[in-house]
Amino acid sequence: MPILQQKIGYLSVFYQKMKNLVADIGNTCAKLAIYADMQILSDVVVASHEQMATAAIALCKQHNVERGIYSSVAAANICENFASAMNSAHLQLKPLTANLQMPFSIAYQTPQTLGADRLAAVAGAVSQFPHQNLLIIDAGTAITYEYVSENGTYLGGNISPGINIRFKALNLLTGKLPISDASHYNSPIGQSTLSAIAAGVLRGVQHEVNGVIDDFLGTEQNNRAIILTGGDYKYLALKVKSCIFARPNIVMDGIAKLCMMNFGT
Repeated sequence: MPILQQKIGYLSVFYQKMKNLVADIGNTCAKLAIYADMQILSDVVVASHEQMATAAIALCKQHNVERGIYSSVAAANICENFASAMNSAHLQLKPLTANLQMPFSIAYQTPQTLGADRLAAVAGAVSQFPHQNLLIIDAGTAITYEYVSENGTYLGGNISPGINIRFKALNLLTGKLPISDASHYNSPIGQSTLSAIAAGVLRGVQHEVNGVIDDFLGTEQNNRAIILTGGDYKYLALKVKSCIFARPNIVMDGIAKLCMMNFGT
């Protein structure tokens, strides 16, 4: 066999071994993709909880993948049904927990209570921004703030109500306030009840996030990076700072990194 053909065959086998299914299961839907190392090989598929197992199995068959890791913040029965379906399809799928090998050390007092999405976001950020002090802001159903030191230690973080939770709380926990949403925001000062709620929620979140960023930066802005992710990060309207990076797939990138560390080649 010619040498070039041998090399091509070897590389083909190598990358075949490195392909993994990455599944990020949120509160309302799942994001699925096939990675080789840290590179996405497929389109990111968004599927409902009811359809995500079918979509994941189809992706694995299409790309000849037999393993992966899933991160989930959904209810336990949703995860159990997903894992059962993947097992029936003879796919080796691991749940993301603090027991996996991580690319960072954990100083959190209760690591077993850490959400899988938080661990994945930190793994992705540390992989892309090594040896820096990090603040990772994930604006989803909840807004999470994660802190990592430059020596790769996860220090902990904060959890705050997300944008939709705030809209729902104002409606459910008051007697007369209607349900509003971001589409009613058109001015910093609301001129109707719906726009007043929208302005209050969105501007409140924006000021909260900017305040957290200012606290993080302090007077020393060297060797620091701020990573934004989550479905609602587009509403944050942050002050422009050179150390802020938008990474919408940081959670999936983190899961891919954990696949590499925990499956190997």
